[in-house]
Amino acid sequence: MDVTLWAPLGELKLHSLRLDEGPLPLTAFWTASDRAEQPGLLTVAAASLPASGSGAVASVPPRSFAALGELYVLNTVEGLLKFDRKAAVQRVRVASNLEL
Repeated sequence: MDVTLWAPLGELKLHSLRLDEGPLPLTAFWTASDRAEQPGLLTVAAASLPASGSGAVASVPPRSFAALGELYVLNTVEGLLKFDRKAAVQRVRVASNLEL
């Protein structure tokens, strides 16, 4: 998580999403490492959020690949405890056709 994510996410939550806890489209960026012994870097930054709620994919930085996903911004601890993590992982598996 890049530090640039938090202020725009807070503004989006305050002014647009409000109490909505549904999925928010997100575009993270995967950048391969220059060194074999180091893993690549997955970055979630301000550019990862949809522009003005449009759902449009952000421009991909050089040497990176877009990694599309969903972000859930939950309002309460109770919401976090009730969140069905297994169902969320299953949606990712189905969407990406991966066998885990």
